Amino acid sequence: MRSFIRCLKLLKYGSCVRKQLTFMLVIAVIGMILEFRSINSFIGGFYIFLFPVTIGHMFISLSMSGLIQSSVLKKKLQVLYPYVVSFPLMLLSLLVVIAHRVWLIHNGVEGLTDAENRMIQSTSLLEIGIFMFFCFIYFALVYKFYAPSFIFFIAFMIPGMVIVQNDTFGISRLLAIDFRSAVIATIILFISGNLVSLIISNLVYKYSLSEYMIKRSVGKMQW
Repeated sequence: MRSFIRCLKLLKYGSCVRKQLTFMLVIAVIGMILEFRSINSFIGGFYIFLFPVTIGHMFISLSMSGLIQSSVLKKKLQVLYPYVVSFPLMLLSLLVVIAHRVWLIHNGVEGLTDAENRMIQSTSLLEIGIFMFFCFIYFALVYKFYAPSFIFFIAFMIPGMVIVQNDTFGISRLLAIDFRSAVIATIILFISGNLVSLIISNLVYKYSLSEYMIKRSVGKMQW
């Protein structure tokens, strides 16, 4: 516990803290606007989910400093503390999105029947869960293998986005699910995605950090 508190205090000395905080706030605001102004998109909920992920990644950036590299805190900063901080915040973000979708279902949406509204909210929520799952894998790899993880992201996320949103063969067509099932499936994807990401982080810990990510996250920091 003491080491965790120490790392929290060290965050303010990390590289580009202001930029990271600004990015987090911008992502959070955009996510909230998109989520609460849209009735049929997963993008807002996905952005809200990215906000706490960025907080977790600040710990990984901290592990790149010279002093931390030779410290026993290095591994905890890369494979433990990011999850300790981001998991409860991500769970809270997900619950906010679920609550909003429940509100839309109970209050109805103008121009949509109850059945159409329920299907739209179910599909959007499940889309968030699917993309979260793949992003967890991407985030676990990106600081070690930037290029392969980026290729993975492009190879799965972009085609997946097109397929999921397609009116002919998208999720709403392939899976006749109700909202309760969508909530359960999304929570399962969220928890399993975190577990897979944590396992991958531990498996790849022995590999060196990507030089590109070091330059991007630390720059000229020498402390």
